Amino acid sequence: MKICYLIQGARHRLEGLSLPAGACVYALCYDDPAPTLPEARAIIFDPVCSWAEGRNRLLELALDQEGDAEYLVFCDDDVEFISGSFEQFEARLRETRPLAAVPLMPKARVTGYVLPDVDHQAAIAVDEQMVALHRTAVGDMGIAPLETMYDNISWYIPCLIFEYRSLKAFGSRFHQYNDVEIVNNSHTWLTEGVAYRQGDPNEFLPVVKSALLASSSQDAPYEDDILGIMFPALASLGFDLETARERRRTAQHDTAPRP
Repeated sequence: MKICYLIQGARHRLEGLSLPAGACVYALCYDDPAPTLPEARAIIFDPVCSWAEGRNRLLELALDQEGDAEYLVFCDDDVEFISGSFEQFEARLRETRPLAAVPLMPKARVTGYVLPDVDHQAAIAVDEQMVALHRTAVGDMGIAPLETMYDNISWYIPCLIFEYRSLKAFGSRFHQYNDVEIVNNSHTWLTEGVAYRQGDPNEFLPVVKSALLASSSQDAPYEDDILGIMFPALASLGFDLETARERRRTAQHDTAPRP
């Protein structure tokens, strides 16, 4: 099973990622046209791309060059492992074969939905710092490629749109690996020189909700509890947070108990 890494960010952090030996890698660097990445099959230099534009450029390149890649692993430059490794993440992909997968991240921890007695569970709250997508999951706008029309407001809007659409579309086939845990404390969007606009949540959360409501229908209605658990402002009037939390908690399935 071929896995291809699509990494993006600043030279010194990209060079510090401990990717598996011999990995298939494509990189986008925004501050140096020639980072030292001997494993990279191609390097894009783009000092003015947004976060979503960068990932889309890497996606397009990998699809063109690696037609036999089964999984594409998108990775920011500031990923740090608390437990596990890229190799262990790959092993989990090979074992569970999801449509999408993430390591355990702080965003999931704060929800209280992490199941301590399983190696993997259905994802409930995800972050985009490191995401694996199966090739069959590519092609849905907002998932892969990412939405870019709101980049002038905030880089985080395509993240939230991705989270909603992927969690809704993949359900229990979006896995979270609890024995592989990462953090991203460098916060790339605050790096001087990067073209990522952080934006104001009071400004961009209504934009996210409007975009998601516009893409909903009677057959595929807007689901408050997908993002409302983390961001109550994205829920409808009368949304009950505790009821939603319990519904999402009991909806977790497709888990593998530890031996």
